[in-house]
Amino acid sequence: MENDRFRSKLSAYRDGELDGNLRDAVSAHLRNCAACREELAEFEQVDSLVKKMPELEATRYFDLEIIAAISRQKRDRLGSAPFAKRVLARFLQLADSFLELVAGDEEEADALDEFSDFPPLSMSYAYFRVIGELR
Repeated sequence: MENDRFRSKLSAYRDGELDGNLRDAVSAHLRNCAACREELAEFEQVDSLVKKMPELEATRYFDLEIIAAISRQKRDRLGSAPFAKRVLARFLQLADSFLELVAGDEEEADALDEFSDFPPLSMSYAYFRVIGELR
Protein backbone atom coordinates (compact mmCIF):
# COMPACT_ATOMS: atom_id res chain seq x y z
CA MET A 1 0.00 0.00 0.00
CA GLU A 2 2.74 2.43 0.98
CA ASN A 3 4.65 1.32 -2.11
CA ASP A 4 1.82 2.52 -4.35
CA ARG A 5 1.82 5.93 -2.70
CA PHE A 6 5.52 6.43 -3.37
CA ARG A 7 5.56 4.65 -6.73
CA SER A 8 3.16 7.25 -8.16
CA LYS A 9 5.63 9.99 -7.14
CA LEU A 10 8.78 8.49 -8.66
CA SER A 11 8.56 10.30 -11.99
CA ALA A 12 8.08 13.66 -10.29
CA TYR A 13 10.92 12.78 -7.89
CA ARG A 14 13.20 11.96 -10.84
CA ASP A 15 12.32 15.28 -12.50
CA GLY A 16 12.91 17.31 -9.30
CA GLU A 17 9.27 18.40 -9.09
CA LEU A 18 8.52 17.44 -5.48
CA ASP A 19 8.52 19.88 -2.57
CA GLY A 20 11.04 19.41 0.25
CA ASN A 21 9.07 17.22 2.68
CA LEU A 22 7.69 14.90 0.03
CA ARG A 23 11.08 14.68 -1.70
CA ASP A 24 12.69 13.70 1.60
CA ALA A 25 9.98 11.09 2.27
CA VAL A 26 10.50 9.54 -1.19
CA SER A 27 14.28 9.53 -0.66
CA ALA A 28 13.85 7.73 2.66
CA HIS A 29 11.49 5.23 1.08
CA LEU A 30 13.93 4.57 -1.77
CA ARG A 31 16.68 3.65 0.73
CA ASN A 32 14.47 0.81 2.01
CA CYS A 33 12.55 -0.30 -1.10
CA ALA A 34 14.36 -2.21 -3.84
CA ALA A 35 11.25 -2.36 -6.06
CA CYS A 36 10.91 1.42 -6.14
CA ARG A 37 14.67 1.85 -6.70
CA GLU A 38 14.37 -0.52 -9.66
CA GLU A 39 11.44 1.43 -11.09
CA LEU A 40 13.33 4.70 -10.64
CA ALA A 41 16.29 3.17 -12.48
CA GLU A 42 13.92 2.27 -15.34
CA PHE A 43 12.75 5.89 -15.50
CA GLU A 44 16.37 7.01 -15.66
CA GLN A 45 17.09 4.50 -18.43
CA VAL A 46 14.12 5.74 -20.47
CA ASP A 47 15.21 9.37 -19.96
CA SER A 48 18.71 8.46 -21.12
CA LEU A 49 17.41 6.74 -24.24
CA VAL A 50 15.13 9.64 -25.09
CA LYS A 51 17.99 12.12 -24.74
CA LYS A 52 20.06 10.05 -27.20
CA MET A 53 17.35 10.13 -29.85
CA PRO A 54 18.01 12.40 -32.80
CA GLU A 55 15.96 15.56 -33.01
CA LEU A 56 13.53 15.46 -35.87
CA GLU A 57 11.79 18.36 -37.45
CA ALA A 58 8.48 17.90 -39.21
CA THR A 59 8.27 19.00 -42.81
CA ARG A 60 6.09 21.93 -43.74
CA TYR A 61 3.37 19.62 -45.07
CA PHE A 62 3.62 16.91 -42.41
CA ASP A 63 -0.06 17.09 -41.46
CA LEU A 64 -1.12 16.76 -45.11
CA GLU A 65 1.21 13.79 -45.57
CA ILE A 66 -0.36 12.05 -42.57
CA ILE A 67 -3.88 12.67 -43.85
CA ALA A 68 -2.93 11.39 -47.32
CA ALA A 69 -1.34 8.26 -45.83
CA ILE A 70 -4.46 7.54 -43.78
CA SER A 71 -6.65 8.02 -46.85
CA ARG A 72 -4.48 5.64 -48.89
CA GLN A 73 -4.60 3.06 -46.11
CA LYS A 74 -8.39 3.26 -45.89
CA ARG A 75 -8.73 2.99 -49.67
CA ASP A 76 -6.34 0.04 -49.81
CA ARG A 77 -8.09 -1.69 -46.92
CA LEU A 78 -11.49 -1.42 -48.60
CA GLY A 79 -9.92 -2.47 -51.90
CA SER A 80 -8.52 -5.62 -50.32
CA ALA A 81 -11.74 -6.44 -48.48
CA PRO A 82 -13.66 -9.50 -49.64
CA PHE A 83 -15.87 -8.89 -52.66
CA ALA A 84 -19.08 -9.32 -50.68
CA LYS A 85 -18.00 -6.72 -48.14
CA ARG A 86 -17.12 -4.21 -50.89
CA VAL A 87 -20.46 -4.79 -52.59
CA LEU A 88 -22.30 -4.43 -49.29
CA ALA A 89 -20.47 -1.17 -48.55
CA ARG A 90 -21.41 0.25 -51.95
CA PHE A 91 -24.98 -0.95 -51.54
CA LEU A 92 -25.26 0.72 -48.14
CA GLN A 93 -23.91 3.97 -49.58
CA LEU A 94 -26.43 3.81 -52.41
CA ALA A 95 -29.30 2.97 -50.05
CA ASP A 96 -28.32 5.82 -47.74
CA SER A 97 -28.22 8.28 -50.64
CA PHE A 98 -31.58 7.02 -51.93
CA LEU A 99 -33.20 7.37 -48.50
CA GLU A 100 -31.88 10.91 -48.20
CA LEU A 101 -33.41 11.75 -51.59
CA VAL A 102 -36.76 10.18 -50.71
CA ALA A 103 -36.94 11.67 -47.22
CA GLY A 104 -36.08 15.11 -48.49
CA ASP A 105 -34.44 17.81 -46.43
CA GLU A 106 -37.15 18.08 -43.77
CA GLU A 107 -34.81 17.95 -40.80
CA GLU A 108 -32.80 20.92 -39.68
CA ALA A 109 -29.06 20.63 -40.12
CA ASP A 110 -27.27 20.14 -36.84
CA ALA A 111 -23.76 19.59 -35.55
CA LEU A 112 -23.84 15.89 -36.43
CA ASP A 113 -24.29 16.65 -40.15
CA GLU A 114 -20.61 17.47 -40.46
CA PHE A 115 -19.79 13.88 -39.45
CA SER A 116 -21.80 12.26 -42.21
CA ASP A 117 -18.81 11.68 -44.47
CA PHE A 118 -17.30 8.71 -42.61
CA PRO A 119 -16.73 5.56 -44.69
CA PRO A 120 -19.71 3.19 -44.36
CA LEU A 121 -17.72 0.36 -42.77
CA SER A 122 -16.08 2.52 -40.10
CA MET A 123 -17.01 2.52 -36.43
CA SER A 124 -17.51 6.30 -36.57
CA TYR A 125 -20.09 5.91 -39.35
CA ALA A 126 -22.00 3.31 -37.33
CA TYR A 127 -21.78 5.41 -34.17
CA PHE A 128 -23.20 8.54 -35.75
CA ARG A 129 -25.88 6.55 -37.59
CA VAL A 130 -27.04 5.11 -34.26
CA ILE A 131 -26.97 8.54 -32.61
CA GLY A 132 -29.04 9.95 -35.45
CA GLU A 133 -31.59 7.15 -35.17
CA LEU A 134 -31.93 7.61 -31.42
CA ARG A 135 -32.84 11.28 -31.73
